[in-house]
Amino acid sequence: MGQTDTVQVRFPAGSTGTELTDNLAPGASRRYVLGARDGQFLYTRVAPWNGNLEYQIFNPDNSFLLDMVPARQEYRGQLWQSGEHVIEVINRSNQTVSYNVVFGIE
Repeated sequence: MGQTDTVQVRFPAGSTGTELTDNLAPGASRRYVLGARDGQFLYTRVAPWNGNLEYQIFNPDNSFLLDMVPARQEYRGQLWQSGEHVIEVINRSNQTVSYNVVFGIE
């Protein structure tokens, strides 16, 4: 089984979002952590260049904000907890997948 690692997401000064480029080995996952407040809106888009990825979003209390969905499905929704939200991108395929991931908080 692949490894899971964690990335602390920081937005450039004065911006409300960021885009990262990354890749995941077969069976691996990456947990993107970003702080947000109750009432803010979170936007997430995962765009694989090759292959398929899935992702899920956790609230600060580890409950699901969003159950596992395919990468092609964007997420935009209002948050109902303050603290560290986790977007976990998962590669269940047998190949390394490169991708862009976009996060926004308004």
